[in-house]
Amino acid sequence: LPFVSSGSRVLDLCTGSGCIAWTLALEAPGCSAVGVDLSADALDVARGQALGQGLADGSAVEFVQADVLRPLALGGRFDLLLSNPPYVPESEKTQMRGNVLDFEPSLALFVPDSDPLVFYRALSARASELLSPGGHAFFEISDSLGPQTLDVFVDAGFPARLGKDLSGRDRFVWW
Repeated sequence: LPFVSSGSRVLDLCTGSGCIAWTLALEAPGCSAVGVDLSADALDVARGQALGQGLADGSAVEFVQADVLRPLALGGRFDLLLSNPPYVPESEKTQMRGNVLDFEPSLALFVPDSDPLVFYRALSARASELLSPGGHAFFEISDSLGPQTLDVFVDAGFPARLGKDLSGRDRFVWW
């Protein structure tokens, strides 16, 4: 894992089921991961993964209920900031497949048509206080809003770049 090493602190905002936080702590010795989500139900699923006995030496995972659209007090800075926030405009709901709509809560998927970048603006406003100097960030994004999402982070002063998925679509903003 190129961005996670022994002693790394990882913050997974909008963690949902906690798969990313758990995976990093399982794979990286000494990694400390914190998963944050608004949904108590999602955090129950994340905590219920019961993967603790398989953690790499010295690794730990903690889950915290908080709203990422508000200031966060998480006790220090992190080396890696990750987020897969809601980013699908409400108007696109009718175009989504049942395998997504039937299993993902609306809270985890949809944003208002009038403000589809609301989570990215909040993340860009908090990234400086959450990231350690030289830290890295990865955010999943809507392929239809790639350049606009990138601009949110570039305008906030981050050396952000667009990353593409295997289909060649804009899918990540990272630095």
